[in-house]
Amino acid sequence: MLQALDVWGGPFLKALDNAEDYEAWLSATPADIAQTLAMSSVTGDIANGGTDQCFWNSFGTAAPEALLVLRAVGLDRYAHLVEQAVARFGPVFPRSREVRMAALETGEVDLSDIDNELIALIIAYDGEDERRLNDFAANVLRRYSA
Repeated sequence: MLQALDVWGGPFLKALDNAEDYEAWLSATPADIAQTLAMSSVTGDIANGGTDQCFWNSFGTAAPEALLVLRAVGLDRYAHLVEQAVARFGPVFPRSREVRMAALETGEVDLSDIDNELIALIIAYDGEDERRLNDFAANVLRRYSA
């Protein structure tokens, strides 16, 4: 998955900190590339520090696109938990990192229960989640390599 960030990550990473820049990048980028980068970033950040960290950081901006990949590869329970986290921010997910940070900081949004379930789920997957996600990323990379 990291290879996708090496190939396409520069503009993606620059766009994450500004909601308007991200929306512009998203509309100019092929959907499968955007989803691959989102999935790699969001799942990596969750594995590193949990949902709180992911949604606090700029990678949380890409959570809706990551959900599409999680569902596409059959990681439905993982997708459901990320979807719950996204929904806690309200009916319109804030692409703005500052808005998400404020909601987490004030306690308006609490994701700790989701982290408990996700940690157990990732352990139960025993690497199957990574294999499916890596296969998805590898297929996208193959489609664009020439």
